[in-house]
Amino acid sequence: MPRKCTLTPKYGKCSSSLPHFYYDAKSNMCRKFIYSGCGGNGNNFQYYYQCVLKCQQFDPPPKCKQPLILGDCKASKRRYYYDAERKRCFVFIYSGCGSNGNNFDSFRECYEECEKYETPEHLINPDKLEDFLRDYCDQPLDVGCCNKDLPRFYYDYSSRTCKPFNYGGCAGNRNNFETENECLWACAADASDI
Repeated sequence: MPRKCTLTPKYGKCSSSLPHFYYDAKSNMCRKFIYSGCGGNGNNFQYYYQCVLKCQQFDPPPKCKQPLILGDCKASKRRYYYDAERKRCFVFIYSGCGSNGNNFDSFRECYEECEKYETPEHLINPDKLEDFLRDYCDQPLDVGCCNKDLPRFYYDYSSRTCKPFNYGGCAGNRNNFETENECLWACAADASDI
């Protein structure tokens, strides 16, 4: 990781209030902060995807690269493991003994430990960006149906910003992100920025 990614973000010396991003090493996430327009330090990125590509760690922990072990007992426990080749978490039936660290009680636990480190395809391969933007980021706001009123974010293509909305809980479209950071990561980089 470049040294600049470990620096504490600095507001700077000027009087502007520009939304920029910095890398937070404790959480392995890029976060928004207000930049003055001059001064500061290297942990300062105009676009979210620039911060992600420069600083965020995408290599999952070693336990996520361990092979699947079904075990050698007689129990049948539903567990999840991370497949390093396919870069996904999958369910498997665990026998109850003889395992390694690549054995998780829930999909969420597996995802949090391993899968979240994977780089989105459109950040690796700019040829995929146009399709991604069309399939996700260019879709209109669709709150869906049902009455769950879940807080979500969608990408407003005309203003090039992520905006909050309340999702009904079913139907809708792919322009629907659980956090503002997920929305920014997925959509804030358009073809003209790469």
